[in-house]
Amino acid sequence: MKGLGIKESFIYMKKAYRYMEDNKKLFIIYVVLSILIGIIGAIVPLISAQVVIKMQSELWYQLIAIALFFVIMKMLSSFVGYLSSRVSRVFYRETYLNLQVEVARSIIDLETIEIDKNSSGVFIDRLSQDTSNIAEVFRTIFKRLNIIITNVGILFAVFAINKIIFCYFAIVLFIMFNFERMYLIRHFERQKYFKKVKEANTGLVSELVRGIRDIKVLNCYSDFENKIYKKLKKANKIQYQMSEITKRYELLREFLKNVFNYIFILIGIYLVFEGNLLASSFVILFMYSDKIFDFLVTVIDLLEVLKDFNLSAERVFEIIDGKYKKEKFGDQVVEKLNGDFTFENVDFGYRKDVMVIKNMNLEVPAFKTTAIVGESGAGKTSVFNMITKLYRISNGKIMIDGININDLTEESLRGNISLITQNPYIFNFSVKENFQIVKKNVTMKEIEEVCKKACIHDYIMSLPEKYDTQLGEGGVTLSGGQRQRIAIARALLTDTKIILFDEATSALDNETQQNITKAINNLQGNYTIIIIAHRLSTIKESDQIVVMKAGRVVGVDTHKNLLKSNQYYQKLYANDMKR
Repeated sequence: MKGLGIKESFIYMKKAYRYMEDNKKLFIIYVVLSILIGIIGAIVPLISAQVVIKMQSELWYQLIAIALFFVIMKMLSSFVGYLSSRVSRVFYRETYLNLQVEVARSIIDLETIEIDKNSSGVFIDRLSQDTSNIAEVFRTIFKRLNIIITNVGILFAVFAINKIIFCYFAIVLFIMFNFERMYLIRHFERQKYFKKVKEANTGLVSELVRGIRDIKVLNCYSDFENKIYKKLKKANKIQYQMSEITKRYELLREFLKNVFNYIFILIGIYLVFEGNLLASSFVILFMYSDKIFDFLVTVIDLLEVLKDFNLSAERVFEIIDGKYKKEKFGDQVVEKLNGDFTFENVDFGYRKDVMVIKNMNLEVPAFKTTAIVGESGAGKTSVFNMITKLYRISNGKIMIDGININDLTEESLRGNISLITQNPYIFNFSVKENFQIVKKNVTMKEIEEVCKKACIHDYIMSLPEKYDTQLGEGGVTLSGGQRQRIAIARALLTDTKIILFDEATSALDNETQQNITKAINNLQGNYTIIIIAHRLSTIKESDQIVVMKAGRVVGVDTHKNLLKSNQYYQKLYANDMKR
C-alpha cells in the first residue's frame, strides 16, 4: 500500500474520532449494522454456490425453500440498510458540527499575523468543505466495507465452484489493482494542487462580497471582474484537465475489463468442453464476473476516499494542531483592570526585519484621557494592536496595573478593554438587539442610559420604531458618526474601564465631530481613555498627548505645553488648523 497513505489515514482517523465520541453508541450501532449488511450479502452467494454444486441431487422443494430464504435475506438487508443510513446521518451531522466548531475556535485563536499572511479562502474552505469530508469518511468506509464483505463471499463462492477460475480472477484483481493504484497516486497530487487554487478563488470571491460597495464606488468592477474571470478560468481548466484524465483512465479500465472478460469466457468454454465445469456453473460464474470487478472498484474507491480524507484532514489539523501559530496568554485572572499602562523599551514590527515601534517608553495613567498623535505611519494604531495583543511585541514589555499583559488570561485582558474603530460594525438587527448581543439580560433603562452618554438617544427616539428600528447590514441606514456613537454606547454597556478610540473623529463633518467629542468628554474621569487622533482640535482637553514620529515617542505633555516646547507638535497642529 506504499504511496496510498493508509498509515496516515489511521493517524488522522484517530484524531477525527475525538469529535464523535459524544455519539460513540451511535457509531458502534452503525458499525454493527454495516457488518451485518456485509455478512448477509456474503451469505447469499456462498449458499448459491452450494446450490449449484448440489443442483443435480437436491429436490425441487428444497430449491424453492432456498429461493424463499434468498428473498427473506434481501428484505432483511434492505431493512438493516435503512436503519444504518438513519443512524449514519445523525452521527455525521454531530461530528461535522463538532469539527466545524473546533476549527472555528482554532481560527479565532490564531495570531492575527497568520490571518494577514493567508487568503481568507484558506480558512473558509477548510471550515466548510474539509470538515465535511472528514465527518463523511467514517460512514463512507463502512458503506464500502459491507460491499467488500459481500464480494469476499462471492470470491469464496467462485473458489467453491471452480479453483481455476478463482485463480484467474485473483490474477486479474492483482493486475487491475496496481493499474488503479498508479492512477490514484497521480490523481491525489493533482487534487492537492486544485484545492490550493480553489481556496485562493474562495478568498477572491469573499473579497468581492465584502468589498462590493467600494468596488462600485471606485468604478473598478470591470477590472475586478476580469481578475475573477482569469482566476476562475484557471481553476475550471485544471478541473477539466483532471476530469479528462479520469475519463481516459475509465476508458482504459473498461477496455481491460472487456479483455479480461473475453479471456474468462474462453477459459470457461474450454473447461466446460473438457468436462471440468458444468454449463450451469459457468452461467453462475459469468453472472458473478461483474461482481468481481465491483469488488475491485469498491476497494479502489475506498482508497480514493481515504486519500481525499487524508488531504482534508491534513488541512484541517494544520489549523487545529498548530502549523499556524496561535495566540498565547497567561493564566493570571483579574476581574477588573483600571488601565494604568507602562511601556518599557518596547520594539514592535509586523515583520521581523522592519520595526514599526522602536524603544517605546511610556506611562498611560488610569482614569485619564491620553491622546496619541502623529503623521500616517507613525505607529499610532500599532500601539492599540500591542495593548490588545492582536500582535506580539518583539522586545520589551507592556504592563497594565503592574501586571505584564503576557501573564493575563485572554478574558482578563480583552474582557477589560473596549475598542471603537473608525468604522465600527453594526449588526443587521434592531437598535435594541445590537445592545442585547453585548449583554444578554440588559434592560431598556440600561440601554437608554448608555445611549444618552454617547449622545445618540435623541436620534434613536426620532426613528419611526425607536429602539426597535432595524439598522440594515453593517448599519447601512446610519451615518458614520451615528454608527460610532452606537459603538460607544455598546462599549459602555460592557462596563470596561478601558476604552480605546481608533481615529474616532476622522473624516467626519464638524457637527458630527462635536457630538463624538461630547460623547467622549462625558466619559472622562470614570474611564481610562486612549484616543488615536487625526484631528488635533478634538483632543486639546486630553490629560496628556503622546506625540509619535516614525515609531518613536518624541513628546508627552498637555496640549498647551507641547505647543510651547515641541516643534514637531507645533507643525502637526499648524497643519491641522489649515484644514
